[in-house]
Order: sequence, then C-alpha cells, then structure tokens
Amino acid sequence: MYLGVAITSGLQKVVVPFIDFGIPVEYEVSRSIATVARQQRKKLGVLTTDARLFGGFDPSSMSQSRNQLIIDELESSMK
Repeated sequence: MYLGVAITSGLQKVVVPFIDFGIPVEYEVSRSIATVARQQRKKLGVLTTDARLFGGFDPSSMSQSRNQLIIDELESSMK
C-alpha cells in the first residue's frame, strides 16, 4: 500500500483511499482526474472470436473458463 489520494474539482470529488502495490499510481490519478473533470468516456467494444476473451464452456475439461485478465481490468475501470 502506497498512499491515498483525493481529487476535487468544484463540487466533484473522487477519493482513492489507498493504491495497492502493483497498480500504477499514474493510472489511478489520471482516471480520478478524468472522473472529476467529467470527461466523456470512449466506448470500447470487444468482438467475440476464437480467443474467448469472455471465457465460456470448455468441452475438453467440461468446465467453465474465466474471463481473460484484460476483460476483468476493463470492467473494473468502467465502475
């Protein structure tokens, strides 16, 4: 755990209580600044391909596979 940060702009405020080891500080700070600045977020689409980024059923192991890490990261950044 490195530090906590609060970003304000007018009445908008974003508080990141702590930044874990392994998460780039620049990423968290720039994301917080974009949030309080009310920047328009770009839309991102992910195509369904043989890469199976969203996981799915694996018939060889008869189990459900997880999302790829990039999908989990994109979903967490949209919250």
